[in-house]
Amino acid sequence: MKVTVVLRNEHENVKSLFDKYKKPDTRRTNGKKELFDDIRREIMVHSQIEREIFYSALTSTSSTTAASLVAAAIEDHCAIEKLLQELNGVNLSDRSFETKMAR
Repeated sequence: MKVTVVLRNEHENVKSLFDKYKKPDTRRTNGKKELFDDIRREIMVHSQIEREIFYSALTSTSSTTAASLVAAAIEDHCAIEKLLQELNGVNLSDRSFETKMAR
């Protein structure tokens, strides 16, 4: 399977998890922690695959456009990973958790 197909499927999976998280019935249940853990795990795995396979292949080309896109994507991934670390330490009933999840 092509790496682009794998990455696209992962994007869809993470989007689906966020959609599920946003549903009112999910947000009121005790499953919110498990759902957050699923989201965090999927994003971390996805980031690692992108960095190790996809981005490294793009940066090995001579394209300056590819290099700048990869740099921006890595910066975005770092910001997301930092936010996930912050969220991991926040109580789920805290209002700041919902605010950060909405980002």
